[in-house]
Amino acid sequence: MNKYFSTIFAVTVLLLASFPPAAPAEDRLDTIAKEIESIKAENKDLKERLKTLEVKDEEDRYNDASKLVNISGYADVEYDLTNLPGVNDHFRPRHMSLFFEKNIQREWNLFTETEYEDAPVIDGTSGAAKAEGKFVVEQMFIKHRSGPEFDISMGRFLTPAGIWLIYHYPPYIPTQDRPLHIRQIFPQYSDGLMIRGSFNLFSSMVDTHVYVSNGSGNSGSADGNSDKAYGLRLNAANTIENGKVEVGGSAMHERDNNDITKTALGAHLKLSYFNFGLQTEYATRQNDPPGAANYYDTGLYTQCTLDIKKWTVAARWDWYNNNSLIPRNDQYVYTGALNYHFAHNVIGKAEYNWHEFNNPATPNYYLAIFSIVVAIGDL
Repeated sequence: MNKYFSTIFAVTVLLLASFPPAAPAEDRLDTIAKEIESIKAENKDLKERLKTLEVKDEEDRYNDASKLVNISGYADVEYDLTNLPGVNDHFRPRHMSLFFEKNIQREWNLFTETEYEDAPVIDGTSGAAKAEGKFVVEQMFIKHRSGPEFDISMGRFLTPAGIWLIYHYPPYIPTQDRPLHIRQIFPQYSDGLMIRGSFNLFSSMVDTHVYVSNGSGNSGSADGNSDKAYGLRLNAANTIENGKVEVGGSAMHERDNNDITKTALGAHLKLSYFNFGLQTEYATRQNDPPGAANYYDTGLYTQCTLDIKKWTVAARWDWYNNNSLIPRNDQYVYTGALNYHFAHNVIGKAEYNWHEFNNPATPNYYLAIFSIVVAIGDL
């Protein structure tokens, strides 16, 4: 037995002798600290490498996107009912508009808007010409953007005045019929040069447009007079609790092809609060024809909307006088509308417009419109 115990004891001593002595606590803490620092250095290196990969991926995605042309647009079809003399109730394929946008380089951009109104038909055969509907290039400009707060555009653009001239696309407005004075006082579009700049003023974001153009009544290929039109639009936007307020003004001065000097001024207000919206625009223009008395054309509308889930209810009051020298020349339109959003880009509309004239010689009439509107892409 003593022999076996001696053998076990000897083996145990040899095993214990083969293990190194335990390190002091201070040495173990120093080793752990060094390992932590090594892990931190590796994490920092991994973050830098990940950041480099993300930047490269973003550049690759931008380069891929720059090879593409962004296409968007809208279309609407309506049925019109009216008691206006000489006009029958009818279907109307009203708009089909296409937008093409291309990022040429990071700072350069091309934008076009082509509109086909009332399903145009153009046919010229054997010298005989037939035309129906309307085809127009509403916008076509080249833009240089040095940053999100400043850009310069040259070409044809929507005249920056008020609200409706700029934000008039059927998928995003409650009515098919526009207010009376829109496109009458300020022209629908302008051919020229436009500078846009934005800046913060107190708690508001101020957006400015300054432009010079050929003026109204000119084709895209020529200017019918030696003068140029000059214009300005200011819009201050301020976010409030549960809503937003925008207020601004517009101005334009020109001498047209008939040698009439025109000075137009406008003011606008837009308010959204919860699901309620208010929008109003006023515009007036002084017309100074050679050898004749000055006259004004003036318009005003106020529109209210209320969103209830998928429904939008709208009401609008509209007034316009196209010549202040003509007695009893006022025209009014009272509008009620109901929209249903089948989807975010598919809207059904029903509206009733009552046209009333101050001149008893002009008969009043109604116009009811039932329409379906679709949008593609981002307008």
